[in-house]
Amino acid sequence: MNKKIGIVFGILIIIGLILFVSAETWAGEAFLNLDEGWNLVYGLFDVNQIQGLDTTHIKAIYGFVPTTQEYVRLYPEPDAEDLAILQGLEGEPFDFEEDFAQTAFWVYSDISTEWNTKEFWLYDEIKPIEERSLFKGWNFVGLTPDIIEQPGDVDEPTLLDIQGNCDIEKAYLWLNGEWYDFDEIGRDVAELESNLLLKGMVIKVSDDCTLNSAGSSSGGITPPPIPSP
Repeated sequence: MNKKIGIVFGILIIIGLILFVSAETWAGEAFLNLDEGWNLVYGLFDVNQIQGLDTTHIKAIYGFVPTTQEYVRLYPEPDAEDLAILQGLEGEPFDFEEDFAQTAFWVYSDISTEWNTKEFWLYDEIKPIEERSLFKGWNFVGLTPDIIEQPGDVDEPTLLDIQGNCDIEKAYLWLNGEWYDFDEIGRDVAELESNLLLKGMVIKVSDDCTLNSAGSSSGGITPPPIPSP
């Protein structure tokens, strides 16, 4: 697939002139591992992004709009209520292209790709986590390379390492068809390991805020202090 092709989103065909996507390139490929049933996947909101998989196996895609705390169906075609919500995603504080596409989405597959990894195209460059705003209430956060374990890391990051200026009330991972509560496991114990790359987690915050990348100045490894005079 040529990265220079124009992006054709089924959702945007339906919406027509309501939303206008100006991007003309895909940002790059990513691996796609789907369980049978529901999956939380970063940046996957259109079946046309998927490569090498019969997309009839994808039965539904939903997104979550944190500014309104509502689900919207993206695939199959949105209904009138969902279209009205999507129509409002322009500019600040939560734009379709700049913000919504950077979240994690519910994807329902009727097969598992565990033993036959597929690929999908990311619509845009991955924004650093510090540039992805969280809003009061629930947020669907993509587990991107800057907030999970990387080769050479001394310690795997935890929720405490990436909390930034957020007051996190609740946080969950969705794995193998069930929720995993960070508080039950321990926020300083549950590790954001490399096998979680491009999956999603759900975080509830008390107010608008931003997370920080693992190993940034507000978390992770820091050098020793300068000696006293």
